[in-house]
Amino acid sequence: MRRTFFLISMLCFAAIMAVTQDASAASERDFRYIAPIAGAVKKGMLYRVHLTPDILQKCAANCTDLRLFDSKNGEVPYIILNDTSPGQPVESYTLKIIDYTAAKNGSTAEITMQMPDTFKPITVISIGIEARDFQKGAVLYGSSDLKQWQVLAEDTLYDFTSQVDLRKASIHFNSSSYQYYRLKLSEPDEQQKKINLTYEGLKLTVNDEAAKKLKISSVTGLTTASPDIISVYDNMAFSGFKTQTTANKGTAITLEAALPFNRIYFNITNPYYNRRVRVSYSDKGTEGPFTALAGTMGIYAFPAYQTRNFIEFTSEKHQYYRIEIENRSSPPLDIKEIKFEWIRKHIFFVALRDDDSVALHFGYLPIERPDYDLSSFINQDNWFKRQYETLKAGSASPNPAYKPTIGKSGVEKTILRVIVIALVLLIGYWIYRLALAAKSR
Repeated sequence: MRRTFFLISMLCFAAIMAVTQDASAASERDFRYIAPIAGAVKKGMLYRVHLTPDILQKCAANCTDLRLFDSKNGEVPYIILNDTSPGQPVESYTLKIIDYTAAKNGSTAEITMQMPDTFKPITVISIGIEARDFQKGAVLYGSSDLKQWQVLAEDTLYDFTSQVDLRKASIHFNSSSYQYYRLKLSEPDEQQKKINLTYEGLKLTVNDEAAKKLKISSVTGLTTASPDIISVYDNMAFSGFKTQTTANKGTAITLEAALPFNRIYFNITNPYYNRRVRVSYSDKGTEGPFTALAGTMGIYAFPAYQTRNFIEFTSEKHQYYRIEIENRSSPPLDIKEIKFEWIRKHIFFVALRDDDSVALHFGYLPIERPDYDLSSFINQDNWFKRQYETLKAGSASPNPAYKPTIGKSGVEKTILRVIVIALVLLIGYWIYRLALAAKSR
């Protein structure tokens, strides 16, 4: 009896281990989808690949089922990070004056300047002018070759500090990365010559008829300070969806988005509205059950008034979303489009060998999130400081090598079957032995 029990127990253990090992060991054939990465990779180089909406929709939540394989079916460690980085302070560059011409009477002047060899796009030119009490019309141009010039801004430079604390010696324009700049100064036209000022309740009139020569000591280009955190977003729009009327006369929309989101935008044609919105999710199907993500959030719009046509909440990926809008006594909103927006995600990896074929594989639910050594060196706080090359992933498509394996629920069911069968065999054998013992008596 003991010997038989031992043999059956060992068989059960072997069956359980075999099934479990089959579920945990992953190869290319275990993944339903594949997205090849364009371009060859070199051993030891760090690469970044954008995870497109197409890939995110077919991955598990947070892409826990994503794996990277090379041409020899070797698993390549990676890490997935959001495209967020710290903001940048204002940087300044001293421009070199390479040409200067001016009229003898000082009525006009033309200054040509050059940026240093390395620089970031600038949005401000600040002119060092020592003079006081002046007013000049200014036109700023940009060029890459000193031949073709593009007008960047037209402005007025002035100083009235002998009478009031008012001075303007800088020109603002859209972000520009030109190597060369040209500033043309001229006397203001008749309308600009006379400026009426009100300063702390005191009305002043400044009238400068004589042309004044300006001595320019320096010209500085300035970048624009960026926010504390810079985030790059992806988005996907949905249209042609059906709406339903809820029991309380609200509007319900069910979308199979299969995406995460930080914001959901609504393209609404109604001239004004003020509604409350609730979002819930389901990973089972369009019939739910649905679980609420957060409380109600407001959207509103009115002519000549602030508009907020989006809700803001961070959610990981879910297959289905149900959006409910409270209408109260108002007619339903005419919603043409719903757009999901989320922080862009990238996969970073270091090539383990020179290779011409590296591909993303995903769509294998039983697998868990990997824990590679790479996360100790590349993370959310330092990726933007690393030198990397950018590669592009192709569209997600069915994996031709895919061979369905037992899923997580299948593993659990198989283990349960093995245990039940073993117990039935043991009980049957025990009853059989009892019957034999009873006959022998």
